[in-house]
Amino acid sequence: MRRIAAAFLISPGVVALLLAMADTAIGRDTGSSMVALATLPMTYAVAWVLGIPALWLFRRFKWRSLWQFALAGTLFGLAPLIVWRPGC
Repeated sequence: MRRIAAAFLISPGVVALLLAMADTAIGRDTGSSMVALATLPMTYAVAWVLGIPALWLFRRFKWRSLWQFALAGTLFGLAPLIVWRPGC
C-alpha cells in the first residue's frame, strides 16, 4: 500500500519536473517552467480522479500487464486534452 501511495504522490510531479528540466537543458527560458507550475494541479487531479478508480478496476479484473497500465496511462494523459480543447 505504501508503494501505491508513493506512486500517486510522486508520479504526477514527474511531469512538471520534466517540463521544468527542459528549460535547463535548452539553456534558455522557453516558458516550460511556468507551464510546469500551471499543469501541476491538473496532473494531480487526473491522477487521483481517474487513477484511483482505475486501480480499483485493475485489481478487480486482475489486469496486471504492462500494456494495460501503459494504455490507461496514455488515455489518462490525453484526458485533459479531450475534455478541454483550446480553440473550440
